[in-house]
Amino acid sequence: MNRDVEAKNVFLKWLYKQKVVSKEENVYRAERAFFANSLVRWCLMKKKKGEFSDEETDRYARLALRFVKKELDLWWNNGIINMRFNKEEETGHGSDRMEN
Repeated sequence: MNRDVEAKNVFLKWLYKQKVVSKEENVYRAERAFFANSLVRWCLMKKKKGEFSDEETDRYARLALRFVKKELDLWWNNGIINMRFNKEEETGHGSDRMEN
C-alpha cells in the first residue's frame, strides 16, 4: 500500500472516531469531513512539493482538527482559506484569513 492510500485510511478512521462521519440506514453523513479532507489533501500536496515545512503542515492539520470539532469554521474563497472562530474569547476576534 502506498503512503497516500495509507494516509487516507488513517484520516478516514480518525474521522469516524471523531464522529464526523456517520451512517443512518444506507445514508452516510459527513458534513465537515469533505472540507477537512480537501484541506488535508491540499496541505499534503504542498508538503510533497516542498512548499510547506513540517511546522506549516502541522498548523493546517491542527486547523482541520479544530474544524471537525466545531471550534472554528473554515471555507475556501478564491484559493484562500477563511476562518471564523466559534469561541471569540480565544483570539479576541472572530475571523482571520490565510493565503495559500
